Amino acid sequence: MLENSWFKKEKPFLGLTGMGGGAGGYLVGGGVGDAGVEASGGVIHEFEDSGTKYRAHIFYNPGTFAVTSIPGSHPGNMTYLLVGGGGGGAGDNGGGGGGGGVYSGTSTIGAITYPVTIGLGGKGIWSPSAGYPGLDGLPSSFVDPSGPTTRTAGGGGGGAAYPSGGARAGLTPGGSGGGGAYNDPTGASGNTDAGAQNGGSGTGPGGGGGGAGGTNASAKDGGDGYPNTILGPFIPAPNSYWGGGGGGTLHPGDGSAAGTGGKGGGGGGSDNGPLNGTGGVGLNQGYFGRADAGGAPRSNGGGAGGFATGGGGGGGGSTRSTSGQPQQTGPRNYDPSTAWFTGGGDGGSGICIFRYELDSSYDLTYTKATGGFTHKDDNGDVYHVFTGPTYHGNPGPSLPSGTDFTIGGSPFAATVFLVGGGGGACAGDAPHKYGGGGGGAGGVLINPNYTFTNGSDCKVLVGGCGMGGGYTPASWPAWDSRAHKGDRTALLNPAGPYTHASGGGGGGGFDLGPGGAPGEPSSDSSGGGAGAQNNPAQAWAIPTATPSGKGGTGSLSAPTDGTGTWTAYANNGGAAAGPGVPSPGNAAGGGGGAGGVGASASSNTGAAGGAAQGFPQFPDSLGVGWPGSTPGIAYFGGGGGGGAGDAAVAGGAGGGGGAGGPHPSSGGVTDAIKILLTAKNCTGSGGGGGGSPTYTIGGPGGPGVLIIKY
Repeated sequence: MLENSWFKKEKPFLGLTGMGGGAGGYLVGGGVGDAGVEASGGVIHEFEDSGTKYRAHIFYNPGTFAVTSIPGSHPGNMTYLLVGGGGGGAGDNGGGGGGGGVYSGTSTIGAITYPVTIGLGGKGIWSPSAGYPGLDGLPSSFVDPSGPTTRTAGGGGGGAAYPSGGARAGLTPGGSGGGGAYNDPTGASGNTDAGAQNGGSGTGPGGGGGGAGGTNASAKDGGDGYPNTILGPFIPAPNSYWGGGGGGTLHPGDGSAAGTGGKGGGGGGSDNGPLNGTGGVGLNQGYFGRADAGGAPRSNGGGAGGFATGGGGGGGGSTRSTSGQPQQTGPRNYDPSTAWFTGGGDGGSGICIFRYELDSSYDLTYTKATGGFTHKDDNGDVYHVFTGPTYHGNPGPSLPSGTDFTIGGSPFAATVFLVGGGGGACAGDAPHKYGGGGGGAGGVLINPNYTFTNGSDCKVLVGGCGMGGGYTPASWPAWDSRAHKGDRTALLNPAGPYTHASGGGGGGGFDLGPGGAPGEPSSDSSGGGAGAQNNPAQAWAIPTATPSGKGGTGSLSAPTDGTGTWTAYANNGGAAAGPGVPSPGNAAGGGGGAGGVGASASSNTGAAGGAAQGFPQFPDSLGVGWPGSTPGIAYFGGGGGGGAGDAAVAGGAGGGGGAGGPHPSSGGVTDAIKILLTAKNCTGSGGGGGGSPTYTIGGPGGPGVLIIKY
């Protein structure tokens, strides 16, 4: 995708008329004229496409689409798009994950409430010589109570692992199959059950995952997803695909480029060749697969599927076989110091979108700028909500060229709010690897009186989440990877120029046996929680000699560049328990939160994540953030809870904002546990740590968000 093609630019609406148009609750107001339908739920976006005015409700998290009023003059129909979670890629010469299923159509809109469920992307797995395929994505669905009718889009199948973990078939209905590992000549089939579009099939060896709409993978490249332009000009038509397959990886020594992700957010694969696999275009582009400049082999982790596209994760490259390799130490995508991690990429989460027509008299000239998802509420407040573009390419952290927020003809003041992506948490698996540390929250910045001047067209970058720790066999003697740090959210204003950024949360630590990895420290966000065990005698070498089991420090400095008064939020992660120092037990620490420090563990019970921070400037019905202790306002940046060290006790509670919940004593990787440990999207919260004794994945963090309100 071209760097400036995330949002099709149109001439800004320069008028500022606006009288409310909704009634009761957080309904959409908008400009002068009768909007027609009154409804709430999800992130709201109002736009015009080919002379027709529309409103879309975009769901990144489970919720309800509540329609309260439909005038008799309305056509009475709505269009919908439903995408399941993409399958996870497999590591160590693994295949790419299949794209999530796609279900689209038109139905009668009623004055009723439609429950919505959003499918998680499947976990990308690292399992050297253990043969564990990537995990399947979960289905997305919504219920029409008038039937009742349930519409479902199935999850994509996980990619195959070397040497023996076969690719997973797509889930019903419409999920695409995962790709084969380098020694596996076949991929898995896509699902063709009635309802959703047919799923595509994966291929092998070292193959990509299939794409939605029946597009099969082609050798190492992921299959393209299904085209759908429900969001109109927001996504240029050539890029408006959903459910692309993840790219595969070829055996080291091939010397060619790795597999590319399919259109629709498929993650790129990794290889020992000179080039990275690139991610497929979509609402958010799939991540590239890494290939290191040095080392042998040069392969690295597969790229994650694009956020909210249902794209499959890319396959990971060959694992280094020698012991004592460096750990994952920085952001997975733009820090050159990030060390080898040859796991598969996580599948992209699903999405649900409802769209209906607005009355032709409805006035959309209420914005002072263009960019992001825009709407005006009953109070007259205008919102620009950015859930992308996310960073997706190598080699550096600089913001790509292009414009995402275009100013109209006059200066204006606004509230600017940035939340970095939440850090991932680590897995747990006794008897050698107990609780995984909770992920730290992304940094949070807010300025209630930021002035945008004429011509100060801005670049936006929204932080993706840190991936959680995938499978590492308990007996594996060589090296292990800390969970991934989240990515930063940034606003580049050329008027200064000013770059304002809040970093991604620190990753949770991993239990290495003699002593747990410290939670990841961070100077631009909250720190990660430490992995069990706390052992001061055992030093951790990366990035500096740090005693094992210590919480990651967290901090974020408020800008003092003359652009107004900024307030910053970030806190430390918590330390792990024993054994015996400072207390018995093998539980992990909680990740730091925007509203408080992560708790330290003192037994086998996992420690709680740091509290989320509530912001009265934003309602909890905005479609981003999450409800908290104060009714009606949105909370962001909760720390992930630490994993438990024993089956008889629970893990730590998430710190709010949708952070990962407590680890259930049963452990395992059931759908319920995956959901419990995964931070809510668009909250910047940390993932929940896995516990023991049954193997449990570490939860991914929640992607960040940027909001401009005036």
